[in-house]
Amino acid sequence: MFYSPRKMRNLKYHNTEKITKNKTVLIMPNYIWKTLLATVAFLCTFWSPIQAQRNIKVMAGTGVAWYDGDISESARNRRHTPKLSAEVAYYLNPNMCIIGGIHQAWVGAADSLALDPIRQRRGLHFRSPITEFRVGYVYEFLADKKFGRRYSRANHWTPFVMMAISAARINPQAQYQGDWVNLRPLGTEGQLLTSPNTLYNQWQVVIPFGIGIEYRVGLNWGIQASFTYQYMFTDYLDDVSGDFPRFEEIEDPVGRFLSNPSQLAEFTPGSPRGNPDANDSYSFINIQAIYYLSPRR
Repeated sequence: MFYSPRKMRNLKYHNTEKITKNKTVLIMPNYIWKTLLATVAFLCTFWSPIQAQRNIKVMAGTGVAWYDGDISESARNRRHTPKLSAEVAYYLNPNMCIIGGIHQAWVGAADSLALDPIRQRRGLHFRSPITEFRVGYVYEFLADKKFGRRYSRANHWTPFVMMAISAARINPQAQYQGDWVNLRPLGTEGQLLTSPNTLYNQWQVVIPFGIGIEYRVGLNWGIQASFTYQYMFTDYLDDVSGDFPRFEEIEDPVGRFLSNPSQLAEFTPGSPRGNPDANDSYSFINIQAIYYLSPRR
């Protein structure tokens, strides 16, 4: 059974751990922590001698998120949903700052809303929250005159580019008999049929990069608009990547059904379920309010 994105949001959440013995791993792998710490250390090498004029700004805002992957055909069949963000930035010099923050987004898509007849018959759908912890580097093309004493009260605008590294937690879910179930523990592509299992990790390394514009009004307030593209190193944000498994060998009836919801004979074991050669990704359009602390005078 398939629902439009609007109806999908109204259905209640169901924890798959109640219907499967497989537990979900919630601990962030050590290599992700090490990568984030190494990135912070690298960014600090850009430290500028103008520490006396340093500035910190805090940002919070909202925007729109969507994903691109094995289920998204176009804007027609993928969800465009609100997102939230909170960030802190520390200036290293008049043009460069390091940022750190958290972004919370929700994405999803449904074959039932696609135009392609094969996708419609395939009948897959999903939704997933994305919790992203980010550290990165921003370069502002126009140096803010707040770094000097002259024109310190003048408004200022600048375009900027951003690149970062993130640790993102995903949790793809699908609907089963009116409830939402976690897909990863079910092994919908036969991940539990191998020993050891090949379940994907819920914590993933993500590389965000983007562009934007920032406008400061007076000494302490400003606004920022940006577009960022998040490249992922996994193809399982939507729980779809490889081939259809041997359905009869999937022990859990929920996993067996969600592996091939259409139950059509044309989707036989070994036939393509997704495209493993192209990783998933997601994008943000973000608008944030800015408050500048300890303004440069």
